[in-house]
Amino acid sequence: MKNLIFTCLSIIPLSCCKNSVAEDSPSECLEAKLEEFKLQSGAIAIRTQVVNGETHYWLSTTAPTYDGFDSIINEQCDTVCTIGGKRIPPTCLEDYDGNIWEIIWEK
Repeated sequence: MKNLIFTCLSIIPLSCCKNSVAEDSPSECLEAKLEEFKLQSGAIAIRTQVVNGETHYWLSTTAPTYDGFDSIINEQCDTVCTIGGKRIPPTCLEDYDGNIWEIIWEK
């Protein structure tokens, strides 16, 4: 009986542990999206910035030069902001500090 109790008490702490590696790694969707972006002919850079505890990825291209746009996506691959084109800058840009984007990939 003592062995059973000891075994149960030993297993409980192990089952409560989180896998920190899985939490820190990007989702499959995000990895696929970033790899697909890198293959585009107009791709220039991928920049990151943390906003409210979530990493955002600016997929920077040559498109804004030609009245196109760039996308900023979050960790779940959702587009959270669109930049470029001949229009008034979107209000979503207010969420970002233009000086602290970190380049994680550049062509």
